[in-house]
Amino acid sequence: MSLLDQDGAFLPISTTASTVTADEWISAINFINRVNFYFESNDQEQMANEFSPNAKAHFPGMSVRGEEEIRALFRDKYSVMIPGVKRYATNHIVDRDEETGGVIVRYQNQLVRYAWPKEVGAPRGPRVAEVLVTSEGLPRIWQCSTIMDRLEKRGSGWCICERYVGDHIVDETLNPDKQPC
Repeated sequence: MSLLDQDGAFLPISTTASTVTADEWISAINFINRVNFYFESNDQEQMANEFSPNAKAHFPGMSVRGEEEIRALFRDKYSVMIPGVKRYATNHIVDRDEETGGVIVRYQNQLVRYAWPKEVGAPRGPRVAEVLVTSEGLPRIWQCSTIMDRLEKRGSGWCICERYVGDHIVDETLNPDKQPC
């Protein structure tokens, strides 16, 4: 079952009544937030491990399927986008996925550029007591998008079996190739 209508729009959000338990709701949001930290740290192994082996991911203009294509996407595309960027997932809505028995998590994802890639080097994840001072108008929101993840249970946790990244709002002046000299 597709979670999109015939025009490619996300299907409507269900009513406020939900069969998702409090434990599922909390653990699903916690999972999404953990995945965002793996992306922020560019931990490609952990990023890939959070997707099921046959997962599908749909982005504006492209889709990937399966572990090999997802790993290639992270290696070839994401690794150049991550340095100098923080990720913020907000406004989570968790509904039952009637098809799989798992859950569907919809949320807003914001990528905030706080530094240019050459200024920070390789992504390292959060650090204690560091202050980065910039005079180039940063931090600024680089990208915003609505994301819809289909999660299914794997062992005692969740994994992403399908991801839809909705329309992007992008400030192209913050793209990595636009770094001032």
